[in-house]
Amino acid sequence: MDQLLEVGAEESWRVINDYGFYLDICHFSIALMGAKKKLGSTAREKPLISAGVSVFACFLSGFTLNFLCGFPILGSLQATTTLYLIAVLWIRASNRALVRRWRARRQVSAGGRSVGESLADKALVSGRSNLFFKSNHFFS
Repeated sequence: MDQLLEVGAEESWRVINDYGFYLDICHFSIALMGAKKKLGSTAREKPLISAGVSVFACFLSGFTLNFLCGFPILGSLQATTTLYLIAVLWIRASNRALVRRWRARRQVSAGGRSVGESLADKALVSGRSNLFFKSNHFFS
């Protein structure tokens, strides 16, 4: 029985050491999805809050494990590779949502046409085709 436990422990450590990075990607992706689901529309409206909650959600298990094992609680924040990984995953997930939202706004503001056509039509109808009118359209 002891030999079976030793083999199981050795195999577990081997898997963690060999595939730890991929396991982290899976764990952080699930934590980020859960954090964004909990935040709802706040995640899109306030990206700084979303980033903070996402990082906290990813490191919460590390904080708990360090506390239970008697290690420094914030010791898991020292691994810069995991911080970079969380940042890349968060930016990737946020950029997809931002690009979708930007495209939807662009289509709505143009009335289903391209922005260039909309500007040309407005300039013809209003009789104002100067640069000031065109630049103000993009800031509204």
